[in-house]
Amino acid sequence: MGKVLSNSIYYTIGAIVKAFASFLLLPVFTNKLGAEQYGILSLLQTFSIILATVMTLAVERSLYRLFYDYHTEEEQSRFLSTVFWLICINSLFVITLTIVLGRFIVPYVGDVDVYTILLPVVLYTFLSATINFSQIVMQVEQNGKQFFFISLLVLIIYNVIALFLMFFYMPTVQSLVYASFATFFIVSPIAFYKIRKRILFTIDRQCVYAVFRYSSPMLLMIMFAWVLNFSDRLFIANMSNYEDVGIYSLAAKIVSIIGLFSGAVFQAYGPYFYNIANTLPEKDAKPMLKETNSIITLIVCLLGIAIVLFSKTVLYLFFSSEYAPTLIYIYMLTVSMVFTQQSGLLNVMIYQNKKTMAISMITVLSGIMSLLLNYVFIPIYGA
Repeated sequence: MGKVLSNSIYYTIGAIVKAFASFLLLPVFTNKLGAEQYGILSLLQTFSIILATVMTLAVERSLYRLFYDYHTEEEQSRFLSTVFWLICINSLFVITLTIVLGRFIVPYVGDVDVYTILLPVVLYTFLSATINFSQIVMQVEQNGKQFFFISLLVLIIYNVIALFLMFFYMPTVQSLVYASFATFFIVSPIAFYKIRKRILFTIDRQCVYAVFRYSSPMLLMIMFAWVLNFSDRLFIANMSNYEDVGIYSLAAKIVSIIGLFSGAVFQAYGPYFYNIANTLPEKDAKPMLKETNSIITLIVCLLGIAIVLFSKTVLYLFFSSEYAPTLIYIYMLTVSMVFTQQSGLLNVMIYQNKKTMAISMITVLSGIMSLLLNYVFIPIYGA
């Protein structure tokens, strides 16, 4: 329990630092870029998130649950190595395919140049995926200190490079794309070095089967989750304009602070939950987990209330009048975010029983509903 608490502290401090630095510089970047350029940046980030899922096939998600099915260090290393090489092999294929089809992709992500902007986005997405894999390994092995170090390193390097490029190179999306690429290029070898002893030059067939059996339903769920959470920006861009995308994206960014804080809690809670659920009898595990669930729920709700109370003041003090319409979106998206975080808490319980198909079906139906409502409402009411 002491290790869980110490890891929770590392994750929470990391989230606080990340949120503070992110929101400290958010007015600088948004005001410098303007709503239109910020909208294009948001589209590229959305594309990167979806591309990362295609590259990894969501196999890294299996680490949270399946890692505990392997009991010896040798078995665990074979499992981790299999997941790592699956990600690398598939990513190489996806990178090649994305570059070949780049001219067909760019009209939907801001009509940017294929080689100066889209290619760096594709490459930093892969590097980011390797860092994410390394950090998940640190999580399942309950090494919060290393996890915090990598997160802090990414944060510092990115903001230093981004500020330099924005003020001394050009105040455009290109500067922030290059800053992301440079950051992940520097940090990915460091993150891998921390887990290098766990990665072997091997792919275990039984591990491959177990990983895809667990992750395949989850991949469908994740893809539709991105549809549910990010397709709105693509609809706004193609049915309205990039400026509206920027305003909407700023609201989503501010509201995401709920996810940053509660996400830090979930990062520590996931391994703790699975450990308790898999090692104790159900009658003993339930009371322990129930109390923690109630605390997490309270934290999420209080964060939502705080966002609603202070967002108007923040917009007035730190952002140009161009972003004034952001407020109404913040109110709506805050409610959405509270429900999203609560569903994440429920999902952990379903994953414990490996019922990934049930969550997948719920998410697919929600994603389809989101697409239909975006298609109907945005042409009529705008963003």
